[in-house]
Amino acid sequence: MLVEILTCAMMLTASAQDTLTTVDNAVEQDIPVVAEQEVKEPAVYDEKFWAKKKSFRLGYDMHTFQNASGVAVPVKFGVGFSRNRNVWLHKEPIAGMIKFAFDHGFNLGYTMFDLKQDMEDYTGPSGYVGTEPIESDGEGMGAEIPDLGSHYISVGYALGASVTVNPVAKLRVNGYFHFVPSAAVFLSGMSFNLGFMPYCKYGAEVSYDWFGLGVEWGSGMSNMTDMITQMMGEETGMETIKSKYYSNYTRLYVAFRFGKNKKKKK
Repeated sequence: MLVEILTCAMMLTASAQDTLTTVDNAVEQDIPVVAEQEVKEPAVYDEKFWAKKKSFRLGYDMHTFQNASGVAVPVKFGVGFSRNRNVWLHKEPIAGMIKFAFDHGFNLGYTMFDLKQDMEDYTGPSGYVGTEPIESDGEGMGAEIPDLGSHYISVGYALGASVTVNPVAKLRVNGYFHFVPSAAVFLSGMSFNLGFMPYCKYGAEVSYDWFGLGVEWGSGMSNMTDMITQMMGEETGMETIKSKYYSNYTRLYVAFRFGKNKKKKK
């Protein structure tokens, strides 16, 4: 009995020694330590910068307005105004600096023409193209029709796409292409031409924070109807004739950007 007890004790002692030897060998060996994976921090970008999604643009237009024969109407001056809004197609900018957007906004263009330039040598009746008031000859209404000059106005709503790049600090580089369905009016003397003038326009803008400068090109074509002739034609039975006009412009403009960050709900 005593011999069996001593034998078991010796076996337990040998097993413990083998375990300790195995642990020591593992410690002495150069076992590589697996490093914890680094947690990538989310990309940092200026939310206030990208919050400026609204812009107002006021510019000077170099307008070429032509009839179907390609004859351009002399221009005194032209101005343009637009209000644009960016709807970002993705929340975070690509590479921390690029965003694509769907754009929409109001567009207005105005041009005053100078038809007197072509009428200096004209000896026909006054008021032919609205350069002088038509005076009464004492018969009929006895009223004087005032000279309203010659003007062009287009009012439309732009829809399109744009890309914005923020290379450094608050610098913004923006390029865009818009389709602008517009209603256009060409007023000249006794004629009042009205028509649908769809524009295709594209441009580029460079701004810093809230102020910027840009250039824009636009082109459109319309078959316009003289509403005065149409009303007279309804009474006389004459057919109303439509006239084709082409509108092309280059606009240099200043831009003002606005927008606020939405407060995050706690």
